[in-house]
Amino acid sequence: EGKKRAAQKWSSWIAEQTETFGPEALWVVTNDDDPTVAKAGIEVLERLIDLSSENDNKAKLVSKTFIDDAHKLVKRVFKGRTTAQGFETDTTFDGIKAASAEEKTEDKKVAEGNEDDLPLLENAVQLMAAIGRRKGSRFERKFKKITPMLEGLVKDAQTYEAKAIAVTGYAEACLALGAAAQPYVVSLQPELTKIIDELRAKDATSSSAEGILTSGEQHLEWASLWTLGILASCSPLDVVSQYPKLIGLALERLKQPKGVGEQADLVWDNSIYCLCRLIRSNHQQVDMAAVLPVLLDSLPFKNDPSEIDVMADTIAFLWKERDKTMVRPDMLPRLLTAIARVLRSPLAEDDLRGLPRAELVTVCSEILREAQAQGQAQSLLEIMQPDDRKALEHALAQPPAGMAA
Repeated sequence: EGKKRAAQKWSSWIAEQTETFGPEALWVVTNDDDPTVAKAGIEVLERLIDLSSENDNKAKLVSKTFIDDAHKLVKRVFKGRTTAQGFETDTTFDGIKAASAEEKTEDKKVAEGNEDDLPLLENAVQLMAAIGRRKGSRFERKFKKITPMLEGLVKDAQTYEAKAIAVTGYAEACLALGAAAQPYVVSLQPELTKIIDELRAKDATSSSAEGILTSGEQHLEWASLWTLGILASCSPLDVVSQYPKLIGLALERLKQPKGVGEQADLVWDNSIYCLCRLIRSNHQQVDMAAVLPVLLDSLPFKNDPSEIDVMADTIAFLWKERDKTMVRPDMLPRLLTAIARVLRSPLAEDDLRGLPRAELVTVCSEILREAQAQGQAQSLLEIMQPDDRKALEHALAQPPAGMAA
């Protein structure tokens, strides 16, 4: 009864915040000329929708009108029609008005995608993702209205960063839609492949290890790689014919990395995530003998371990399936070393908890238990570097409660 009362109190609080701050935030995002303030307003809306999505009474906490208004706001930002983006708004709100007649007739008009647009565009994508999480497969009808704007940004935005944000928007929407994303998978996959090919062709004109791609171009490259992995996980049968090409795109940067700095590191990390999703979505279409050694040797992540669960799930899946490449005697030390380096990576401290950690430790424990039965456990450990071996032994020595999901 106490928990029930606490849940009811929490639900009431969320409803109150939505009613109080929702209309204010909608007004601020559209009319305030300070991009920082407008960005904060979008963050408030995103959080309110996410809070409602996490609650069992979500239908009562956020009205359909509120969701519709937030969706209209996303469209306004994508069209560059907020004061912070230099547009002279003609709206006086109590909440947010429907699009004006002018807006309705200019569906193809999008924000310029310049430096001033970037903060709002990025947060508008996150707000769109929150709406998608809230509505699930029912989000498809709303996303269909946003698609032309994302297409316009990918094609015509003035900066590569804005193009990358739009590509990320597709990925977030497809994650929310799940199997309903199939039409977008079919149309988007060739476009993303083309984007990466064009960026790689440009980079190939330089023999320098640093490459010649700008930070914005690298951002677009890793956003496209990440999104390709998402598309494969949403509708694997629709990309199966392209698996050799997609695998090749992800492997290329891991075999021959180019560039330095944060964005180059993110290209690396998202090549790993792309590979993992391709493997997990259609294992039989992957040449594991060519892919697995590169994947394992690429760990740990360089910059972004936020989806470490994707990697852990892939490793656990391959081990459970007893993939013939993974269980090769020469591959086991490589696998133990890769997992140990992930376990001891300072980047993974916050993300490697619960199930991901349990999955990786369980794989190591089973490898060593089976090797012990054959008298080979010690020799496996001795092949590893001292720091890696120490990290693995420490993880295996943790109490069972530390491995609980």
